[in-house]
Amino acid sequence: MAWVSLSLKFPMVELRAQFNSEGLSVVGPRAHIAYGYADRLAARRPPTRQTDVEIEWAIPSHMGLGADPALGMAVACALAGVRGEAKVDTVALLRDLGLLAEPAAWGVVRGGLLLVAADPSAAATQVLRHAALAHASEDEDWVLVFVLPRSPEGTPSDFESSRSAALRAAAARLDADAAYAAQTRMFAAVEADDLQAFADAWIALDQANRAALLLANSLPSETDAAQGVLAVMREQGTLLAGQCLTGLALFGLIHGAAASQRLRKALRACIGHEGGTVTAAIMAKTGAEITSKDGPMRPPFRSIQMVQQNRP
Repeated sequence: MAWVSLSLKFPMVELRAQFNSEGLSVVGPRAHIAYGYADRLAARRPPTRQTDVEIEWAIPSHMGLGADPALGMAVACALAGVRGEAKVDTVALLRDLGLLAEPAAWGVVRGGLLLVAADPSAAATQVLRHAALAHASEDEDWVLVFVLPRSPEGTPSDFESSRSAALRAAAARLDADAAYAAQTRMFAAVEADDLQAFADAWIALDQANRAALLLANSLPSETDAAQGVLAVMREQGTLLAGQCLTGLALFGLIHGAAASQRLRKALRACIGHEGGTVTAAIMAKTGAEITSKDGPMRPPFRSIQMVQQNRP
């Protein structure tokens, strides 16, 4: 079993970290999640407790966009930067955090389109395949437009992880041949810069996963509001439109910046001010960007980490 994961430039994680002799401190959106990962890492690497972390941006929870693993790996990379590590051992970090089989965490490291083994024992061979787009011009961009709805009151904190677990459990009912053929076509389409072929392969893979979830009695239902949003996406010319199987986010794939702008305008009119956030993103070609404000190995040391999110 393996995950297909697409790393995007937005929504992103952006954070700053610096040396602090007094201990570990984490502030900003979703700080409690980030602190949990930092504390887990510090149990194995005590020097990481001497760090201040300030989160500027975090991926919204419940959306199905790998918010927690991406944040955890971003924090880990920043803590390694504060310690002045010239070359970060990402496999070791992923293992220490328990994220070896999480595609969103690997997206932080590699970016692009990834095929990630779901078995954490794969370790260094976890990433089975990787491809990325060139993004030659805005007119030719492959754009994913998202509607990120407000989470209903009372949504459990483990909503996204529970959905992910249901998808893993349904893998036993997956048509393996159909899924393999679809993911193979997805990578070939990226390598050939063929947007229509990519969309067709994505649809085929999504249908295979939905069929498996249906057989497992775990297929999420779409609300009337979600169906209305998806209808607008299709009317505006998206090559595919759907809802994340692991969360609430709705997405449409469209060709070019101008078409993306028209779609976003139509979606904002559809959902109104209270319906959530409308945003767009292109594929991230590489993993996280880390910028040092001082020199390595000379604390206090400051790093700024910008991390692309991933859609499993």
